[in-house]
Amino acid sequence: MSINTLSYGLLSAISTDSCSGYDLIARMKLFWKADHSQIYPLLAKLVDKGYVRFETMQQTGKPDKKIYFITDSGSEVLRNWMAEPTAEPVIRDEFALKMYSIRMFDDEQAVRLLEERRTLYEQRLAELEETAEKIRIKRARLAEEGNEPGSHVLGAYFLFDREIRNAQTELQWCDWALETIRQGI
Repeated sequence: MSINTLSYGLLSAISTDSCSGYDLIARMKLFWKADHSQIYPLLAKLVDKGYVRFETMQQTGKPDKKIYFITDSGSEVLRNWMAEPTAEPVIRDEFALKMYSIRMFDDEQAVRLLEERRTLYEQRLAELEETAEKIRIKRARLAEEGNEPGSHVLGAYFLFDREIRNAQTELQWCDWALETIRQGI
């Protein structure tokens, strides 16, 4: 039974570790921009198809929380999808469009645009590095427990390293572009 790419992403994120819908949204940010209005209906469909199950966890002073787990059939569907060729990434970058038309800005506007982007990536880098440190600690703990070094978190480890490198590159590029504008080139 065919499902959409975001559903495969949800299966991927759940396959590494069971989690709540809220935690799932946070995990998905790494590779897919989606909000709760997209994720929760897809989770319900995945449950209906038998690819995911959930257990209700009671909380004091809060509504009950559902913890989602991938099923054997969900793992099989995910493995089959992973064996398929990967589509080319979809790029929608408003910042890139504005940079393409930078000649329309005066220097002050261009600097402001680049400084805003730089601030965004500084914050993103700090968040990524914080989460990556948690993953490194978890990998070390798993290795101490006799598991393959972080086998359950290897994908997250790779993706966070990639995103950290991308953020660092964006910061370097912003610095270069700002210097170029300031030099009047």
